[in-house]
Amino acid sequence: MSSARPEARVSALGISRALLGIPAAEAAPWVAYAGAGLVALQLAAVVLSGWINPLYALGLLFVPLFAVLCWMSLPAAWLVTLAAVPFSSEAVLPGTASALWIPTEPMMLIFLGVWGVRAVLRGAHRIPRSPLLAAIGALGLVAVLSALGSRYYFLSIKAILSTAWFVAFAFLFPYLHGGDKGLARRALLVLAVAGTFFAAYGLLFLVRHGLMRWTANAMGRPFFNEHGTYSTFLSFAVAALLVLAFTARRALWRWLAVAAAGLVTLAAVLSLARAAYLGLAALFAVTLWHLIRTGRTRSVFAVIVVVLAVGFGMARFQAGEFVGLYAASITQPGELSNLERISRWLAAANMVRAHPLLGVGYGTYEDNYYSYRVLTLRTEERFRRMGVHNEYFKVLSETGWLGFAALGALLLLIFREGSRAIRRARSPADRWLALGALAGVSSYLVHGFFNSYTGNDKLGVPLWFLISVVAMLAARTRRAEAALPA
Repeated sequence: MSSARPEARVSALGISRALLGIPAAEAAPWVAYAGAGLVALQLAAVVLSGWINPLYALGLLFVPLFAVLCWMSLPAAWLVTLAAVPFSSEAVLPGTASALWIPTEPMMLIFLGVWGVRAVLRGAHRIPRSPLLAAIGALGLVAVLSALGSRYYFLSIKAILSTAWFVAFAFLFPYLHGGDKGLARRALLVLAVAGTFFAAYGLLFLVRHGLMRWTANAMGRPFFNEHGTYSTFLSFAVAALLVLAFTARRALWRWLAVAAAGLVTLAAVLSLARAAYLGLAALFAVTLWHLIRTGRTRSVFAVIVVVLAVGFGMARFQAGEFVGLYAASITQPGELSNLERISRWLAAANMVRAHPLLGVGYGTYEDNYYSYRVLTLRTEERFRRMGVHNEYFKVLSETGWLGFAALGALLLLIFREGSRAIRRARSPADRWLALGALAGVSSYLVHGFFNSYTGNDKLGVPLWFLISVVAMLAARTRRAEAALPA
């Protein structure tokens, strides 16, 4: 046995040096074996690419590597998946009518599988109680009941499963492990960096092509197909950057975060997504309200600096009048996109009128639309298969009044738990995390009056993560209060 180990070590080191050149293998032999395994997987992918699509071959290479990362560190794998979210693209599976967000949904499934295996091997578990967890469970139960009576039963089941792994990945894991090695703060850093990158990307696009309607809508392409998802993602990044600004220990990092928040806010405004204006207003209103309420009036200055930076940027782009015209069109019923939204909302109203208790089935609005549309509203997009453009009408039409009541209870609990976490936080860092999460969720809830994005991983994942931060911090305050002597 003693003579076999040095030989194996020398062989592994030789492979490592020859193929990868890893000096660290001398101190950690496992690195050499991992390097040799990686090369073997790469060769297998090259061979397989001769028979199948090279992207599939690359996927076969990626799956075991990501599974290994999940096994070694679930928080690290979770953060890697979050970082990949804004770069994902929707791909239709050949021979089916189904689609996946690549690479993030396969990454989520691998992550959840490894997490499940590790949980089973570890044994007994305890899930901290949370009103938000109970409300999400109630909403899920109503969705399942709506699927049982759905005309498109299979589509409902697919939509429920897709939402379930979003919630398990983006809500449940951070809720249970958000405090491990600062996962929540690291995740906010990922969102902040990604938002800053895409804001700069979009602004450079405007510098090159000028501010026009088509350029504003294309600012995030090819990563964001239209300005609605782009501006909503940027809103999440603004909330994350404000948290980083409020919690930075050094003045330099604090003002860099404030400057980045101004840059990201400017990009969201220049995207000409009208919902973004209201969403950002909600974000800053919630932030200012809680800053003043908790006596953190000095921090209000950071928000003022962000607003001033946006004003300066709009002046540089000479965008004041352009943005004003788009903002004014929010209340114009005859505007084309407004008229199309009204048409979709009226179809949703017809659905819930016909199926008041449980709706037409979770995830089936698009397929039921043609049976319930209002024929007198002849918009240019009336034949397109698309969503209801309203998160609340979506829930109401697909899950009926039961689902709408469950959603209302969830939203009330989010604000109650968020306010509790802010007021009773055990540390300043927890208070700022709770404030940023609640502000980000508030922004989306306003966006939700004009669009429905929870089925899109680029927005569904950050949204559920922010809700999980609220739940996690509220649960932490309860545990701390219960531990205090009577």
